[in-house]
Amino acid sequence: MSDVTVIIVAYNSAVVLGEAIASVPDGVPVIVVDNASADDTAQVARAAGAIVIDAGYNLGFGAGCNLGAAHATTEFLLFLNPDARLGAATIDVLRSDLTENPKAGATGPLLVDGEGTAEIPRAVTLLDNAPAMMKTVPSAPTETGFLSGAAFLIRRATFQQIGGFDEAIFLYLEDDDLCLRLRRAGHTLRLVPEARGIHHQATSSPPSRRSLWLRNHHTMASHVYLAAKHGLIVDFDQMRRKARQRLVTAWLKADMDRVAINRGRISGLKAGGPGRLN
Repeated sequence: MSDVTVIIVAYNSAVVLGEAIASVPDGVPVIVVDNASADDTAQVARAAGAIVIDAGYNLGFGAGCNLGAAHATTEFLLFLNPDARLGAATIDVLRSDLTENPKAGATGPLLVDGEGTAEIPRAVTLLDNAPAMMKTVPSAPTETGFLSGAAFLIRRATFQQIGGFDEAIFLYLEDDDLCLRLRRAGHTLRLVPEARGIHHQATSSPPSRRSLWLRNHHTMASHVYLAAKHGLIVDFDQMRRKARQRLVTAWLKADMDRVAINRGRISGLKAGGPGRLN
């Protein structure tokens, strides 16, 4: 019996979800939390052998992860985006690293895009004395300030001890917040390059101008919320000014994608905190 459960939160992810589940080794249970998808997400998940939890409505990413974790009983949890894929040995490598490093709170694989280009961990939004950001791909397991929510392994007990994901964050930057709280609780975060994963970013739901608006609205709303939560000093007035300037430029150029992006940014900044818009 596996000591790892894979948890996937999906929303209109039928096109990509089957490949994500297929990348999980045989014998490892998969829980898919379906956030009220309008497509065949639930059917695809069940056909692939996953346990499906119907959330009833769109809970958001963090709350969906918490719901999936509440149904898991294994020692370890691996959170996986529906647009991500695991390498054949990824789970074993991550579990070994986490087991051998008791101070580690979570471990993550080296993620590459569809072209094979590595995603070097980005500058974390919530630095809080985090280890220096990487500039090159490491050749050995290394401590990092941030692990992507697209794929990471954590002990279930640790996840419960820190309270899971902050459900006030509907979407985006919830992994920043989780990483910060893990570090503040005395845990380290480790990137393990021997463990690999593929991440086709922003493909978990169909692309549209509406999705561009939503993505930018929720990112900015989460940023405002986290600044207040963690006492970050952020010049949101300047961010609003830049978004308005870019919106005008986009209108003049008839670039409707950029119009959607900047309208979303302005809306999110104005909201003053996460809004459950979907």
